[in-house]
Amino acid sequence: MRVVNQRSLGLQPALPVLERVCLSLARPAGLMRNSLQNLPKNLVGLVSLLRWAIPLGVALLGGTYFLFEQVVVQGYPPTAPHVIRTVLFLFLVGPTLSWILLTWTLDLARAEANVHRELAARSAVGDVTAQSLDLQTILGRALEKIIEYLELPAGRIWLAEDDRLSLKASVGVPDNECGERGIQVGNCVCGHCAQMGKSFLLGDLSTDPSFSNVACAQAGFRSVIAIPLSTKSYVLGVILLASPKPNAICSQDQRTLAAIGSRVAMAVENAQLYNQAHRHALQLEMASLMGQRMTAVLALDPLLSDVTNIIRQKFGHYQTNVLLVDEEAGDLVLKKASGPGAEAVRVQSLRLTIGKQGITGWVAHTGQPLLCNDVTREPRYFPAGPAPETKAELAVPLRVGNRIIGVLDVQSNRKDAFERDDLTILQIVGNQLGIAIENARLFEETRRRYEAMVALHDTSLDMIARLDTPRLLQALLKRGAELVGAQGGVLFLYNSKEKLLRAVASHNTWRDYTNFTLGLGEGAVGKVVQTGQPMIVDDYEIWPGQAAAFAGTPQSHIVSVPLKWENQIVGGLNIVNDLSSRRFNGNDIWLLTQFADLASIAIKNAELHTQVKEFSQQLEDKVEKRTAELSRAKEEIAIRSEQLRWLLAKTINMQEAERARIARDMHDSVVQLVTAVRYELLAAKAAAGGELTGSEDKLNTAERVLDELEKEIRRAIYDLHPPILDTVGLGPALLRYVKNFQQLSGIACELQACGAPYRLPSATEIAVFRMVEQALQNVAAHAKAESATIQMDYGIDTLSVTVQDNGQGFDYDGWMKGHEGTHLGLLGMRERIQNMGGTLQVWSEPGEGTRVTFQLPIVQDEDG
Repeated sequence: MRVVNQRSLGLQPALPVLERVCLSLARPAGLMRNSLQNLPKNLVGLVSLLRWAIPLGVALLGGTYFLFEQVVVQGYPPTAPHVIRTVLFLFLVGPTLSWILLTWTLDLARAEANVHRELAARSAVGDVTAQSLDLQTILGRALEKIIEYLELPAGRIWLAEDDRLSLKASVGVPDNECGERGIQVGNCVCGHCAQMGKSFLLGDLSTDPSFSNVACAQAGFRSVIAIPLSTKSYVLGVILLASPKPNAICSQDQRTLAAIGSRVAMAVENAQLYNQAHRHALQLEMASLMGQRMTAVLALDPLLSDVTNIIRQKFGHYQTNVLLVDEEAGDLVLKKASGPGAEAVRVQSLRLTIGKQGITGWVAHTGQPLLCNDVTREPRYFPAGPAPETKAELAVPLRVGNRIIGVLDVQSNRKDAFERDDLTILQIVGNQLGIAIENARLFEETRRRYEAMVALHDTSLDMIARLDTPRLLQALLKRGAELVGAQGGVLFLYNSKEKLLRAVASHNTWRDYTNFTLGLGEGAVGKVVQTGQPMIVDDYEIWPGQAAAFAGTPQSHIVSVPLKWENQIVGGLNIVNDLSSRRFNGNDIWLLTQFADLASIAIKNAELHTQVKEFSQQLEDKVEKRTAELSRAKEEIAIRSEQLRWLLAKTINMQEAERARIARDMHDSVVQLVTAVRYELLAAKAAAGGELTGSEDKLNTAERVLDELEKEIRRAIYDLHPPILDTVGLGPALLRYVKNFQQLSGIACELQACGAPYRLPSATEIAVFRMVEQALQNVAAHAKAESATIQMDYGIDTLSVTVQDNGQGFDYDGWMKGHEGTHLGLLGMRERIQNMGGTLQVWSEPGEGTRVTFQLPIVQDEDG
């Protein structure tokens, strides 16, 4: 349905006029409606009157007229037979027939009146139920209309609440005990009606022994009718009508009331659903409001005050309490209350033993919520004096994760005040409140720690600036007392050899304790140094462990902390207050412990400062001498390194030259000798002709052996120094080597070149060839690869070569740490590349293969 804005249509000025017109039209319509509703009733009264008046009039008028006409006008005697017959007929038969006709008409009028009354009552009740959603208003007005239309003096409406009927509306019935306590379902007339779900009509209570002693009979009522307010599935309540007259209620009234009851039941159900939805909306709104408030307030005391006041005021509870867990004492402590007994509870400082006292103690122990609508039936209820009117109680735990930090408790001065929805909403609020309380605690702790750390920072800056030991100790002691707002203190240092504590500084104490000594374990500071744990003494004079040197001191509040340096006790710090000042607590221990750590560092720094000053000059001399020695050693190492590089390069060149010489010698001597032997074998076979038939196979075998020997010698010559390397260059030499490697190893191998190939210096080509040769040998020996690739990138001034395989790979970094200096292959490759001014990189991962890349700078000749 669309709502039209009247102001936007220009109707605002005409509203008063329209209202007057509507009212003027509504008044006649209302009068006409009332007239139509009263017409059947008036007609019944009229017919009831005419039922006696018309027969009497017919008898008098007919008889008088006949006598006048027969006796006076015509002169017949009154005793004439026809006169007597006619008079008797006019006085008996005519009125009787008229009375019978009018009686039948009266019955029809009464039936019509009943129908009109029922319709009017249903319409009136329907109008009442449609005008409001407030349950109390609906029931009160509906009862008034029912009594008005049924013309009965008294009535009540009861609604079912669990196993009882609660009075919601009453007219004409005096208040009594039954109305205050309600009716148990199954008792009395209304209880039977609710239990059976059907109507009860009792014409005379005094004649029925089953109901002669019910409240209605005792109140003077004789006839009663009870109609259930039923829906499809359950009974919502009961309508009771009563009259002091017996048999004042007929079956027609029962049918009318039953029809009205269905309307009232529907209205009650709608109102209950509306109230429930409205209550849910209000509760969720309040929960949201409290959530916003709880996130905005970070101070614990204002947070608890706001929450308790909002819950009590908005939800209408009698008393609201927030109790928090004291983990040290194992108690539940009341922190905030709102209600009539709030101030008394606060003064009482209520504490409950968790798991043993009260509903809240049980909730804190089990972590489960508890709803009690009658505290007199709950054995766990703990009656608190400041809240004596408590009749119902609901408590939910305050959680932070799996930890119970407190209980949110609400109380009511009415029994059966809480529903399951209240429990759900309060659990939502409790979860939010638990987090908010923890946030407030953390914020407060963080604020205190921040302020303490600022003070400690300032203290550390002040201590660092002081290096004179006596002045430093006095300053440390004074700053420690000021840090916790104490009066004074004494600082002790521990001599581990003598097992003694010596007071080295005293500040604002009742006497000067400087140079006093204590044994290990003697007094508060002696025990702290002995155990390594801080401690608090609330009254030193009655403390059994007091030292004789401090007897009689008025400063009896003591907190003592150890001074530690690298897990060793170097001393102890006593901070004192007199009995009129505050006692020390755990926060003071935490703060002084942090301060003691800084003080220990400062004391050690002061001690070390003196030692540093004594050894500084000696150290400077040693440093200068050592620096000169290192400088000379560095120069010598540089010279030796250059010599080693020169020797390495010369060794490599000599190796390559020797390889070339050996290859030439083998080619010029051994290969020629093998060739000569082959020719001699051929000549011997030719000279013998067919006479060596038996030895021909052996000669052929010897010839094949010579062929294989020649191949191996030529392969060895090629490995020593490939002749093709000198003639056509690096690329063809590598291509031939790759083919031979593939045939011998069975590993697919491919040579790729990027850029325009060019000839390199002979030493460079030999070095590159040897590097590729070494890399492929590693692939064949260790990689377990199926393929390998050689990538050569010819740059303008750089040659880059990459050898990559798809083998098993390995953890290169870890492997190098375990084989550092022992893997001569990689070490030799790296040294050879570095000697030529290049770089070598190796990458490998298990299962990902291995990649070896090296780069060499190329300086080409002007003609090349």
